[in-house]
Amino acid sequence: MSAKDEQRAQRVHAKIWGTYRNLALQSCLIPECQSSGKVIKAHSIQEKRVLRSVSNNGHVYMIKSTAQGFAFQLVGVRKATRFTGFCSQHDNELFDKVDLGDERSINPNDPEQAVRLSLRSTACEYWKKLNAQIFFRKLLQLARSGDVPSISEYINLDQVDVSKSLDYVISVAKSRLDGFDFAVKRIGRQFMSLLHQLESGKFHLSKFSTIRLKTSPTVVVSAHFPPEYNLSGKCIVSKMTGVDLPEVTLNIVPNENEVVLMFLWHKRYEQLFRSFFHDLENLKEAKRALILSQMLIMQVENMALSPRLVDMWEDQEKSAVLDLFKRTTNVSIPYLTDWNVDLFGIKSC
Repeated sequence: MSAKDEQRAQRVHAKIWGTYRNLALQSCLIPECQSSGKVIKAHSIQEKRVLRSVSNNGHVYMIKSTAQGFAFQLVGVRKATRFTGFCSQHDNELFDKVDLGDERSINPNDPEQAVRLSLRSTACEYWKKLNAQIFFRKLLQLARSGDVPSISEYINLDQVDVSKSLDYVISVAKSRLDGFDFAVKRIGRQFMSLLHQLESGKFHLSKFSTIRLKTSPTVVVSAHFPPEYNLSGKCIVSKMTGVDLPEVTLNIVPNENEVVLMFLWHKRYEQLFRSFFHDLENLKEAKRALILSQMLIMQVENMALSPRLVDMWEDQEKSAVLDLFKRTTNVSIPYLTDWNVDLFGIKSC
């Protein structure tokens, strides 16, 4: 490939991913929703008591992709972690009981709270995958039909670049669509399972692990991901397309003088995950915080960090976090034995 062709491929790639990231599905995820209300911009991490617990002057740090690579960006708490996955009626019905306030705190032993928080985590991830599926399906259809003007308009790219890159666009769109089709089915199944548990009031299909850290809140999370390695460095989860992917949800929330990490998974993965979390719970607190910090950096995007923590870091620590985040965007690795950046501030307590 010539230098000119490489530059064109880079432009096409940037436009595809730039358009995809800005696409936002505007539809309630509840099947056959009959609500007359509009879809709302709701927080996947509660603003009032959770995001604001780690904010400084109304802002938190999130790791974002920029033209220069990944970077810490300040985001206002009113905008951070928002997604358009529910109408107002269903958002209130499903999540009012986990909106923390003066009269409601987190109860680490309450399975209903855990399932509601997990539903919101799963919904956000499901919404992202649906966005991707819609985008790449349309892009593939346009590319296969050779509709250069429509592709040009869809991804805001010069028609000359589009016309000379149709094979590349088809290749990218098809490979991505295959993966997202499978992800939508997999995560959609988990979403419906959690929804049915709430409707029935029976939570026996969900298993839990709760970790409580005696520290001030420095990071909050609402996420859905596969823990890929155990503490010995053995791969415990396969990411092969077509293979059922064991995943957990994680919510990190403040609770009085501690931070609570609530993990949830489906009972069919109990044997796989119970030993992993047992080992994690038995680590000394400082060591456990370093493992958990790596877990968040490697596997979580929907994470808000306190400026009070990040602004204390040396440039070397900031670079280490961003480098590990980038390194594990598409590749999984075992936990590092020499890692020393703690997102929970345990070492400094």
